[in-house]
Amino acid sequence: MMRFSLGLVLVALTLSAACGYTRFDLPAPAASTDPTEPALALAPTSAPVPQSPCRPAITPQPTQAPSPSAPARALTLTPLPKFPRPSGASQLITRRFYSAALDQDMRFLIYLPPGYGDTPRRYPVLYMLSGYDGDPHEWVNWGLCDALESLIRNGQIQPLIVVMPDGDKSWWFNHAPPPASDGKRYGDYVWQDLVSYIDANYRTLRQSQSRAIGGLSAGGQSALTLAMTHPEVLRSGWFGRGVRRLGLLQSI
Repeated sequence: MMRFSLGLVLVALTLSAACGYTRFDLPAPAASTDPTEPALALAPTSAPVPQSPCRPAITPQPTQAPSPSAPARALTLTPLPKFPRPSGASQLITRRFYSAALDQDMRFLIYLPPGYGDTPRRYPVLYMLSGYDGDPHEWVNWGLCDALESLIRNGQIQPLIVVMPDGDKSWWFNHAPPPASDGKRYGDYVWQDLVSYIDANYRTLRQSQSRAIGGLSAGGQSALTLAMTHPEVLRSGWFGRGVRRLGLLQSI
């Protein structure tokens, strides 16, 4: 029984060391009076904590020991900003422009990030295509702009412009010529006309690595197709319904 208990203790200590666990007790324990026991010291809070392979790294925050009459307060961890937190107002605007590929005016919705009207900086652009039955407001209704607003203002992603065009239930690709179809070039409307108009009228980073495209359902299929067939214009392809998968926005 003694060997079995000692073995469990050794296994527990080995797993604890492998996972990079550090023990923090509130309030701090009293100093040991045993001269043979080594002293434990916490690293300064400004020192970086190595990333653990078993769990996310946690930076200890300075706290005060609770008084006997007051209940202990829970420790709240706030993600550190990865980018400077912008100030100023954001905008959500509806615009129309002439598309040469379609020979008609087309509508789009554009999100301008916080601080766009206060600084001369240029921004990356995300183009988001709606589903077959959708319209430019579909991504707004799914909460995309609200999610971006929160992430940008908290410094979790860099500020960016988002363009949500109208697709007229076109499937977002070039149609076959008559008599098979109407011959309308909805694919060219996106990657040629729309991108050129946005670059000419808004402060964008005019390079493919600063443009991403995504979509929902039929829009997702066409976003992937346009990114693969025109990588010199649109570098990233992304599709789906959720608004949390925004890791790609940190790289555009």
